Amino acid sequence: LELEHLPSLISFCSIPLKADKQCMPVELINQKVVMPHLELLKLSKINSRKLWDDNLPGCSFIHNLKSLTIVECDNIAYAFSSSVARELVNLKHLAISNCQMLEKIFISDGKFGSLPLSQKPFSNDEGVFPNLETLEISLMEQLKSLWHNQLAPNSFCKLKQLKIQSCNKLSNVFPSYVLDKLQNLEIVTATYCNALEVVFETQGLNADGGRQTRLKMQLRTLTLNHLPMLKHIWSGNPNKTLKFQNLCQLKVTECPNLNHVFALSMAKEIQHLQELYIEKCGVEIIVSKDEMADTDPELIFPELTYLSFQHLTQLRSFYDGSHNLNCPILRHVDVFHCDKLVLFKPKSLNYQDIVPVDTLPLFSIEKVVRRNTRELILNSKDVTMLCNGQLNDEPIYT
Repeated sequence: LELEHLPSLISFCSIPLKADKQCMPVELINQKVVMPHLELLKLSKINSRKLWDDNLPGCSFIHNLKSLTIVECDNIAYAFSSSVARELVNLKHLAISNCQMLEKIFISDGKFGSLPLSQKPFSNDEGVFPNLETLEISLMEQLKSLWHNQLAPNSFCKLKQLKIQSCNKLSNVFPSYVLDKLQNLEIVTATYCNALEVVFETQGLNADGGRQTRLKMQLRTLTLNHLPMLKHIWSGNPNKTLKFQNLCQLKVTECPNLNHVFALSMAKEIQHLQELYIEKCGVEIIVSKDEMADTDPELIFPELTYLSFQHLTQLRSFYDGSHNLNCPILRHVDVFHCDKLVLFKPKSLNYQDIVPVDTLPLFSIEKVVRRNTRELILNSKDVTMLCNGQLNDEPIYT
């Protein structure tokens, strides 16, 4: 069922006289609507102030919905009350876009109305969207939070893909209280969110339920683009609470306030990283020091095949200190307009020379050119050094 471009539509059923006189918001869909086999619903450009009856009975018509799209419904302040959210047990795809007044995706029962106090927000045994696989939120100017702060353990437990775009009041994507619900999340994309400062908020995660073990996240692909206020991808020390052992691809572009990408302890665990793209960001280093006491760490990325650093004007080193970088199967290197970064060791520098950490070369020419690398995209100065034989053939890294 698709309802589009219906600016005068208020409700499926006639408006109750009492509600009309009291100027109460009339729901578009109430208990009188019966469509037990409905699986797909799209609501677009509808001016109703409320989409659902918050007192929908169990096994209501939305119970079997698998795909729900809400677009340009500019008068709604929230998408779901807790009662309605509990009914959407079979929903697999949810997309909400360009609803200008929407402040929250979820609210507790009674927050915007007068529901019985006996209805709890989210009970311990009733999860929200337990079968949801994809969630897309875009063009939401008033949205400040994606998640309810009281979710049952099985809420969002099958969510695999999250896409967020142009939500300009959102300060973080994943607050600490929701991370343990999202261990099956594989793909995350966040773009054009002007207020976003943190993607994964890990501070306070240890205190939640006295957790002792680290959460094993299934994240494989993370894409961050045009986030002008982003300061941290992972806040605090994520390695104490989370494991991102399956991360394969990381793309970060146009994040001018981002200083670094990984903490040392985390970088040493992402053994399946295959592609790393960092472009037009303010990063000074890729891997930062943390509580891990390691004087000369060896950073091994055994599966990394593609490395792209472009227009990183502040990048001066891969790690903030002496280190060994080992990428045994690296095939594609794209380093362009990273003026502070020394890419290769010049011949004028002997192996025994003491080198300031700010000028440590990124690669050994022997490792990059003579082994597996098939494609090099470099600055003109590095190409000139390479062609003129100004590079030292001895490896600087093990």
